[in-house]
Amino acid sequence: MAEYVVQNSQNIFDVATLLYGSIEGIFDLLITNKWLSMETPLKAGDVLQYHDYYVVNSNIKDGVKAKGVIPSNGERSTYPQDTNLKPSAILVIAKGSKDISFTVNGNINLLIDWGDDSGVEIIDVKGDTPITHTFDVEGVEQRQIKILGDIDFTSFKIINGIDYFFTLLPIKIRQLTIFSNYFNINALRLIEGIDKLAIGTHEIAFIPTLEPIYDISLSYLDLSGIYVENERVLDQFLTHIANNYGNRKPATIILPIKPSETGMKAINTIINKAEWNVGGKWSFVINNITYTSL
Repeated sequence: MAEYVVQNSQNIFDVATLLYGSIEGIFDLLITNKWLSMETPLKAGDVLQYHDYYVVNSNIKDGVKAKGVIPSNGERSTYPQDTNLKPSAILVIAKGSKDISFTVNGNINLLIDWGDDSGVEIIDVKGDTPITHTFDVEGVEQRQIKILGDIDFTSFKIINGIDYFFTLLPIKIRQLTIFSNYFNINALRLIEGIDKLAIGTHEIAFIPTLEPIYDISLSYLDLSGIYVENERVLDQFLTHIANNYGNRKPATIILPIKPSETGMKAINTIINKAEWNVGGKWSFVINNITYTSL
């Protein structure tokens, strides 16, 4: 375990970028420092513990160190909103984005802090509801959109304009489609009731493991938009399904690349187990070729 002393005008995103090479390192900071939250204002002299062996993006971390740069964006140039509700999820908007749009389906009053001067917006969600927002403050490097209170969506779809998606509290989403520049797969750990999932990421943001979805029983999984470090990521995922089947339901899974012989062997096991293909059939789509039981 190592320690880091916060410098002047640093926020939690700055520290994560410096120590881990990515703001995804925030998860390690939050887990290691129990007193810390996304809302905690950092000040010079605060001591943070972190795992120095854990690096998300070594290229960025090494580049920042080589240039002698200390990230310090300070407090965001927007105003916090007065509400007693804690954020359940946070969208970190891509640099330079002036607006954002996404679609939700459900039957709830959705509360959103857009991270600018516009105040907390209450949106009456009834069925498929397109949501758009144009920011009224420019020049913010790392803008956060906070979804407040309980989240219970039938579906949530966002396909551009965000860097990261964080979940801070357990939320319910039955169908999730999300494409972000740097997909944080750990966000899926706090999503309950999910049945259909489609995720994608930028080509430089490799996903090192699919472990957070190993034991989620999905009816549909589209991974065609992700980039994995190597075939082993898929092999381990498929082998886990074959060896820990449990009470899963048959699913359609679209893979980004062809697994190795180990992964294909697991697929063969899954599609040929008669008892695993009752009430539906497992299907794996690889390079537009479908593998399924006869």
